[in-house]
Amino acid sequence: MPDVRSACSALGIILALAAAPASAQSLSDAYAAALRQDPDHTAAAAERDAAQENEALARVLFRPKAQVQGNAGYSRVTADMDDTSSTLLDQVDGLSGGVLVGVEQPIISGEARAQQRQLRAGARAGDAQYEASRQQLALRVAQAYFDVLRAKDTLASLTAQEESARREQRAAQARFDAGWAKITDVREAQARGDGVAAQIVSARAQSELAVSRFRELTGFDGGELHLVRSELSPAPPIRPLPDWQDEAEAQAPVIHARREQLAANEATVDQYRWSSQVQVTARGAYGQTWRGGNEAALLGVITPPGRVGGFFAGLQAKIPLYTGGALEAQRRQATSQAASGRARLDAARRDVRLQVEQAWLGQRSSAERAAALRTALASAELQERAALTGREVGVRTQSDVLAAQAQTFEISRQLNDALYSYEYSRVALAAVAGVLTPDTLAEIDRDLTPR
Repeated sequence: MPDVRSACSALGIILALAAAPASAQSLSDAYAAALRQDPDHTAAAAERDAAQENEALARVLFRPKAQVQGNAGYSRVTADMDDTSSTLLDQVDGLSGGVLVGVEQPIISGEARAQQRQLRAGARAGDAQYEASRQQLALRVAQAYFDVLRAKDTLASLTAQEESARREQRAAQARFDAGWAKITDVREAQARGDGVAAQIVSARAQSELAVSRFRELTGFDGGELHLVRSELSPAPPIRPLPDWQDEAEAQAPVIHARREQLAANEATVDQYRWSSQVQVTARGAYGQTWRGGNEAALLGVITPPGRVGGFFAGLQAKIPLYTGGALEAQRRQATSQAASGRARLDAARRDVRLQVEQAWLGQRSSAERAAALRTALASAELQERAALTGREVGVRTQSDVLAAQAQTFEISRQLNDALYSYEYSRVALAAVAGVLTPDTLAEIDRDLTPR
């Protein structure tokens, strides 16, 4: 006589065949693969590297700068002489050239100081944005990972329900042929099986879509993922919600990025102050020119061959007196941008606090839901046994048996779904708080097992 144990055993076999591979992949494996393959992460890494150059650009603003200039050329001058007794030449030609070496060292520049602050804030913001990208990638991987498991569970549950319905149909047919059952029992089992078969078509498509998304993200085919251990007992977060929210405000990379962007905006405001426009620069130069060719001068125009050299050293001050209103307009613009940055920082803090609360409540509710579903599953198994026994003695119908079996399969699927939600909420809570590390994923891997 078929019972709940054989039905659940069939479901377990289907799940194992669907997800147990030659070399199973953990959540950490999937994340490591996504770090290598995901184009969004590659772009974030390149943007981080570009932002790091801002630190070098900030250092050079107050470093000395030197340059050399040079020129060389050939010239020819011809003159018509009326006085044949003149000693001047009627043609002069030759090479000429020069070289100039200049050095300058900024001494006072409020504008450059403000630009340094902007650049260094940009470098720190680049680091924060890259870290935010890594955290978000971990979330995307976890979502795709557990979506594959959910889809496979749904397909396996429906497949097991169909097999159970077909098995009941065959048993009902045998009882009908023996005169022990009504034809309605056969038809009810057949209708149940046909209805589940239609659901399988949709579930199979959803499973294929989930696998495709996971493959695009990690390069894995999704057929070798670890499953959540059936004996896992989820626990709510140990630390209270306010502690998580406070840590998130201090650690979340999104908030760090907004804070550095605000610092850059405030530096821009300082850049356009009148006091920042005063510049004092030390300058020095050494140069030499030379000319070769005929020695005699032509009408006082041709310079005799020789060299002329000299040097210069001193200070240069730049103090703007009037800019036509441009400086004031730029400062007002920068002030408005700083106000916008301050509001965006407040919005980021608000969003992070809400996201932390959502993840924290998700972990707690998933743990409570899993415990409740375990109790419900035990009750459903008892109900299914009672329905099977009741049918044999004539107090339950075939429809009652099929409904009880479907309920057992569905609660089992919901239990797995609660466990997946629990593990995902753990990843989300750590990611939103900015404390997600490889150790976090390793802890979750310990809750999973290859089958």
